[in-house]
This record gives sequence, structure tokens and C-alpha cells, in this order.
Amino acid sequence: MLIAFGPLQTDTASFELESSQDFTFKGQKLNFRTLAPHGLTLTNTASSTVILTGITNLPVAFAFAGHAVAIGIAGSE
Repeated sequence: MLIAFGPLQTDTASFELESSQDFTFKGQKLNFRTLAPHGLTLTNTASSTVILTGITNLPVAFAFAGHAVAIGIAGSE
């Protein structure tokens, strides 16, 4: 679902992982299939307001933030 209010937009989507593989982060082996076996819900918020960066090769930017949470399953609390 995508909602826009003037220069702001937000969206939320839930999904199950189709595939996943092990990766290492700070010396620890992880796998998103283990971390979120029932899928994820993502929420993102962005602005269409241009930010002038002063960087020659990247003159403009846009503010963006998001987060994800693992989907639980009833009875697994």
C-alpha cells in the first residue's frame, strides 16, 4: 500500500522469503530464513523534497527511512 501526503509518501508491504543464504556479519553467521521464518513486514517513508548536497557527482538527495519486522505466528510467543 502506498500513501502520499504532499511531499511525503509511505508504504507498507508484507512478504515471505522465496530463498535465503548464510552470510557473515561482525563474525557471526546469519540467515534471514532463520531470523524471519514467517516473512517480513517493511515500512518505508520518503520525501520528494530535493536536498542540495554540494557534492559534484551527487548534487541532490532525498530523505528516506525504513524498517522491517519479522512476522510472528500465533502460539509461538
